[in-house]
Amino acid sequence: MEKRGLYKLGYIENLEELISELSALIGRDVEKTDIDEFIESSDYKEEYIDEFGKPTLNKKEEALTFRFELPWKSTNNEVIYGYFWRKGYNDNFIGCYWFVHHTFINIYYHGYVGSKCFESISDLSKLEVSEKNIFRYITKTTYVNSKGVHKNISKGDAAFIRLDTNLKDSFGNIIIGWFSKQKKFKDITWGNKESFTKNFGFTFGKFKFNTAKDSKEFLERVNSSAIQENWNYKNNKSAINFPILKSYLEHEFDRLCYEYYSLSSKHSLIFNSDESCIIFNTNLINKFGQDLIISGRIERTGNESEDFFISDLALSPSKNELKKQGFDTSKEPQPPHFFESLDEILFHSEWEIDMSFESYEHILLYRDFRLPEEYRSINKESMGRKLTDSINFAKNIAKKNYKFIVPMYYPAFRRVQFLMPIYLESTFSNTPDFALVLTPVPEYKMYKLETILTLDEAYQDARLIAKPEEVWLRPRI
Repeated sequence: MEKRGLYKLGYIENLEELISELSALIGRDVEKTDIDEFIESSDYKEEYIDEFGKPTLNKKEEALTFRFELPWKSTNNEVIYGYFWRKGYNDNFIGCYWFVHHTFINIYYHGYVGSKCFESISDLSKLEVSEKNIFRYITKTTYVNSKGVHKNISKGDAAFIRLDTNLKDSFGNIIIGWFSKQKKFKDITWGNKESFTKNFGFTFGKFKFNTAKDSKEFLERVNSSAIQENWNYKNNKSAINFPILKSYLEHEFDRLCYEYYSLSSKHSLIFNSDESCIIFNTNLINKFGQDLIISGRIERTGNESEDFFISDLALSPSKNELKKQGFDTSKEPQPPHFFESLDEILFHSEWEIDMSFESYEHILLYRDFRLPEEYRSINKESMGRKLTDSINFAKNIAKKNYKFIVPMYYPAFRRVQFLMPIYLESTFSNTPDFALVLTPVPEYKMYKLETILTLDEAYQDARLIAKPEEVWLRPRI
């Protein structure tokens, strides 16, 4: 018997769910016969979709995806498309997926996709992502060469195929995937923008170096030029020297970019006349009491203003050098501003601390690896009571010493939070067991418990705003 309507287009995975979704989109009940009648009518037309989600192909045989526009609009009067897809050119089409205002990108155009691809993105996003729904999350495809440039790059010249998504990881970073060229494009690595850029030379943040050795030498130059400070972890080992300085420079510059591009603070970054070079203020002081300025060359990676790396980094360039490069030396770069008033970085001991079940569960169950080892095996209910007593103990000290609870900057959400030292035995000493992160909620005069940090992590985050002077957090030089 000859197939007709939906069934002649391809394999239908879940007809009942398909009809239900379409009815919800339209705002009234739709039957399969309604869809079938439309598909058999002269109004039905197919469009064949390319690897970028665009209807540019001429033949169905060339396509791994096709779509058709429905005669009904959504409840918001938007066009609805039905999509069918397949993995290979000899496979049958599978469908149907209804989309409104979304580009349907078929990842199978680009290369081999293994089953671990879906496990990896599911772990990152904390959602169940599979080959049947990943199309709902991919928003854009880009060809990128080995230098990180994607403007006017063809697939033949590409070293990577980047997949942007609308998903976020647990730290709030947008998840990005990429195929890597291994003779052919194969498998998808999932991460964020920072991890993707590590494919091009050696980078951290927007700073680019030819080799890892070059980056180490740069950090050493900054350390030796600035007023003496301990930029190494006190309690943990690091694969690199000056890990706190590396984090500091990366996130200080990220903040400057945010102020320049989002807050229109035009002195946060200073560009030369043709915008090929940049200078910025590190918010550090050199050994002669001057602001430590860094200059560098801009390497554009795309069409957006913020799509660039900085290479050829130099410290404290002279005005004569800057003029030769086309800078207006009457414009001086300003350090980042993390707060508008001092009140934002002062802990209010009179405010309530919201010690919710959810926050205790997060700290004691899901972040227990940051607890001192001797406390990890203790009954969680007992630990909860110890934590409550320790919070009240710290809050009482803060009433007498307003600097005891230290402000920090959280780059992912660009907000000021606070670090509360926790002494689980309620015995005050120079070294607490860990730090709690508190988020202020001014409208309710309350602090929300967020998470737990080791002392090295706490110092690294606090250092972004200012060098902490409180004894419990300050590492010895």
